[in-house]
Amino acid sequence: MLLRCEGAAEVCTAVRDAFVSALQREKMAVTTSAPRADVYIVVSGSALDGSVQQQFGTTFVVRNYSIAVELEAPRFDAAPVAPEGRTFSADLRVGKERVNENARLVANDTVEKIREFWTRRRSQGN
Repeated sequence: MLLRCEGAAEVCTAVRDAFVSALQREKMAVTTSAPRADVYIVVSGSALDGSVQQQFGTTFVVRNYSIAVELEAPRFDAAPVAPEGRTFSADLRVGKERVNENARLVANDTVEKIREFWTRRRSQGN
């Protein structure tokens, strides 16, 4: 698997960690070499709009984030189906775990889609 994340650094850091963990757990190798990869995982991590809120005497800077995944399989006639993207809100000073949690959910969903792709290919004899 080749993993590439583009966009907001605070999202991509969490995405990379989550994907490496999820792929290793499923015994799927991660490579940095495109010619060696069967599947390309392209993640877009975006920081959208935000707002400043006062709650309980504390200032929170809440931003909306989006994580979207595209899957490519250049060696095959079809690619795995990518999971739905996720949009969520977090204040990174106190809620960084929200970013990590959503990155883990996207990574787990994506790895499951890749596993389904391989299972389907094996059952079809490809």
